Amino acid sequence: MKITHIEAIHLRLPEVVEAADGTQDCLIVRVHTDAGITGLGEVVSCSYVAKAVIEAPRSAPFRHGLSAIITGMDALDRVARFKKYNVFWLEEPLHPFDVQGYGKLSTQSSIPIAGGEAMTLVSEYADLLHNGKLHFVQPDLGRVGGITGGLAIEKLAKETGARAVPHAFGTGVLLAASAQWAAASEQPLTEYTRAPSPLAQKLAQREMTFRNGVLHLTDQPGLGVDLDEDVVGEFRVK
Repeated sequence: MKITHIEAIHLRLPEVVEAADGTQDCLIVRVHTDAGITGLGEVVSCSYVAKAVIEAPRSAPFRHGLSAIITGMDALDRVARFKKYNVFWLEEPLHPFDVQGYGKLSTQSSIPIAGGEAMTLVSEYADLLHNGKLHFVQPDLGRVGGITGGLAIEKLAKETGARAVPHAFGTGVLLAASAQWAAASEQPLTEYTRAPSPLAQKLAQREMTFRNGVLHLTDQPGLGVDLDEDVVGEFRVK
């Protein structure tokens, strides 16, 4: 089997707002083969740049978690304020690459600390886990090299006693890949976006169902999703 064509599908809503919502603009990669088998993936980066890289002849602004609202404040003060709400974790309360800061915060915080969605390299995650001492690490499969990259990071997490949970705030393609990875882990858990964007809710035709906090997968081959060509046609950037 040989790859015959790689299709970079850039999809974008008519109006993109300044918000931590990765479902407004996305890049889907569709791989065609001479055997008639088609593969799907999602790139979590700047769609324009990634598309240009894929289509170039031979020769994304990052989103933030709590860091966007605690600028100028001590992170431990923020931990104290959230403690009464019994939250499961605090996500990215510091700059994504402030490994030293995470190391201090994670050892003192009464709430588990999560982060890592903005990183790409396994070496970056090794530093964040060993020296940043995160309780939860959140690799985005669209940034770290898919499920293979996620598994490498999950192995690092186990070495430090952390738990790997995929960051899956994108389309149904990213969710499907993240759910497959999470389902094979010892403690299955994944993000599940409820964003109303049609790129999040309608682009990927899938039979996964979400009921009572549990994501139920199917036994379909591969990721178990297909693209809705009507949605592709409506939002494709030309």
